[in-house]
Amino acid sequence: MENHELPAGRELDRAVGKRVMGIEDRRVPEYSTNLLDAWKVIEKLNARGFWIRMESPSVRPEIQLIRSDGFQVAASGETPAHAICLAALKAASV
Repeated sequence: MENHELPAGRELDRAVGKRVMGIEDRRVPEYSTNLLDAWKVIEKLNARGFWIRMESPSVRPEIQLIRSDGFQVAASGETPAHAICLAALKAASV
């Protein structure tokens, strides 16, 4: 399973902590299940030139991360926090 397909939980939190936030500690915030923690990911991505667009066309919210150079990624998740984490990992892998 690719990192950007992980369910919400500690494994996803650790992947976001390491690849997006630069945290090597196994005790990372609950990015994928807590919207306040996920907002820290948004702030980090914003500092890297991304802006966020969130849509909820159905039951699963979708997050789009867009840079001024036209690069963009999107992901949907069980919750907004989950979708933010999945999109962040996609952005970090490019």
